Amino acid sequence: MNGIGRFVVYEKMKLSHTLLTAAIACGLTAGSASAGSSGIARSSFRPETRLIVKRAPNFGNDTALNLYIDGRHVASFTYGRQYEGMLPAGDYLVTMRQTPHLSDAYVYSQQWIRVVPGRTNVFTAFWVDAGARIQLDLGG
Repeated sequence: MNGIGRFVVYEKMKLSHTLLTAAIACGLTAGSASAGSSGIARSSFRPETRLIVKRAPNFGNDTALNLYIDGRHVASFTYGRQYEGMLPAGDYLVTMRQTPHLSDAYVYSQQWIRVVPGRTNVFTAFWVDAGARIQLDLGG
């Protein structure tokens, strides 16, 4: 290889090395900037809290309580059973259904609950309005 060929190869390698170094530096800078900021990722962190949903003793013997949290089915439990799970603290829409349902007039009940951090949140499901709907009350 003559002197000119070596010079061209050297310059291409030097340019590739410079571009690679710049790309790595930009990636590291962007990553450290987002990790060090107090943006969404850090402020949206919510510690998980224990949630327990029990059935009232007079809820019914031959029926199941189907429990949905924010539209997602989490449990079906019968007499003497309960739901226990971990959730980030916050507000949740709870949907409850009894199966089999004795009357098709009220197929489901919905209620907003607040899961408070730093404690076990215990709710009890029971019938209200003469058995027309299910309600959760805080406390066991």
